[in-house]
Amino acid sequence: MGMLDGRVAIVSGGGRGVGAEIAKHMAAAGAKVLVVDPGVGGGGEGGDTAPAQEIANQIKAAGGIIAAPYHDPAAGQFPWFLVMGSRTDDLLVADEVLACAIEKLGMDTSRIYTLGMSAGGLHTAQMSFRRSNYIAGAVTYSGGISYGNPPNKDPSNKFAAMIFHGGPSDVVGISFQQASNTYKTKLVNGGHFAFICNHGNGHNIPYAATGSVWQFFQDHPWGTDPSPYESGLPSGFPSYCELN
Repeated sequence: MGMLDGRVAIVSGGGRGVGAEIAKHMAAAGAKVLVVDPGVGGGGEGGDTAPAQEIANQIKAAGGIIAAPYHDPAAGQFPWFLVMGSRTDDLLVADEVLACAIEKLGMDTSRIYTLGMSAGGLHTAQMSFRRSNYIAGAVTYSGGISYGNPPNKDPSNKFAAMIFHGGPSDVVGISFQQASNTYKTKLVNGGHFAFICNHGNGHNIPYAATGSVWQFFQDHPWGTDPSPYESGLPSGFPSYCELN
């Protein structure tokens, strides 16, 4: 018996990178995984109409589902409108995917998370606030807030966030260290639990931390307040993750 037997997981950006690793963890634990991926990289490059085929095949073989929405050119360079604008089209798609999963697959609504890298990480930070009425937790890799001040849909939901950046060299158009710190400040000021993981390796994903991200999600279902990490992070978490 897997720890997620009978549950449904939606993984946005789960067709590649760390999202794919999380999706595979969930599938291996017994979940039916619905992967939603626009088929582009975090910087808007690529433009495939489907996620990485190898990952898609693995997820489908495990009984999962792939949803691959097209990148709307109106969003500009990046596949998410909220990276550089205020349109919420992508969040409406997320709402529809979630509603479908709840109706058709019996989605566990206590475990809805958002995760992203680079432009996807900027979108993740926006989504965590703008859809705080159902988000249980968030993880950003070189993401954060660089544009606007996202409204908080449900201030009573004190979702937690694990925030990665690569230090002063984590710069691609913007400083992701600064954007990450801005995100953390907004969270903490709103009564949320959030911590920074500065891996110091620039604009890259620290794949060795995937297991810790998975544990973070497991330890923070909807409504977890205070966080079980308030007095210290679990043993085995990267040493560069700090509570301060």
